[in-house]
Amino acid sequence: MFSLALPTFSITATLYATHYDGNVYRLSLEGEGDKVSFKQTQALQTCGKAPSWLTVNLEHGLLWCSDESSSGTLTSLEIGNDGDLKELVKVAAPNGSVNSIIYPGENSKNYLAITHYGDTSISTWEIPFGDKQEVRPYEVLNFTLDNPSQAPQDQSRPHQVLLDPTGSFLVSPDLGADLVHVFLIDKESGKLNACGPIAYKEGSGPRFGLGDHLCSFKVSYVEGSCPKFKELSCFVPYPGYKLPTNTAILSSVQANNHSLHISDSLVTLKLASNRMKGDYVAVANQETSNVVIVKRDFRTGELLKEVASLQVGLVPQPGQ
Repeated sequence: MFSLALPTFSITATLYATHYDGNVYRLSLEGEGDKVSFKQTQALQTCGKAPSWLTVNLEHGLLWCSDESSSGTLTSLEIGNDGDLKELVKVAAPNGSVNSIIYPGENSKNYLAITHYGDTSISTWEIPFGDKQEVRPYEVLNFTLDNPSQAPQDQSRPHQVLLDPTGSFLVSPDLGADLVHVFLIDKESGKLNACGPIAYKEGSGPRFGLGDHLCSFKVSYVEGSCPKFKELSCFVPYPGYKLPTNTAILSSVQANNHSLHISDSLVTLKLASNRMKGDYVAVANQETSNVVIVKRDFRTGELLKEVASLQVGLVPQPGQ
């Protein structure tokens, strides 16, 4: 789940959701308090065979859409004044794209880093694309395992990429390698220089939570060099320090002010809103193909009650 940016009085917000049915959906949320209207306002067939992740580029009014299929693509979508989406450019990319983030370079340049769970790699792209530019990855970093285990740890599986608060480093948890990759951003060139990784216990599967634990670290910065990480704690983040079911998997952590929200389902939504408060949370369920809006106390982070639910796209068959 992730925190929605909505005011406490009247709300008007647009959400975008990817779906493995090959569409990107625009959703509209309006109302106030417990009385909200939640509906689908656009379905755009775009972003390859398995749209998996959206990254917002508000500076240029764009969404960058990743495709998890074996014939991977990267698609640039324009956000219109009314919130509707229009496909601008679709280019070939390494397969298995599952997550992306924008990071800064020098002279106002920006880059997009994409993790490829199925291709054991991270690709970077200089964005936005020029009108006559021959578009290809700026850089592709490939990873291998010295001692492969059983699936899903039979190969390196980078699953997410995150920018640190200083805008100088990227980190990427690797489910297959039991480590978190750390990269120093060369601001002049935009390239990524590998630092020493954060190692995890064998079989723990960082980000996907095979070890069922949430871990915190103290980060120490050294000017012009790689950061240093010291583990502070690791625990099962549920009441009684036990998972609620034997099928629960910790897969996503979202921070909002002093709160952390932890999810055991895939979330692929992004929000476009002019007011930032955090009174609501949107929860996407991959197995049931619905999106639920939950009211939240932004002061304490407590989730209060469900106020809206909407089915988005086709409900997948069991096992899909």
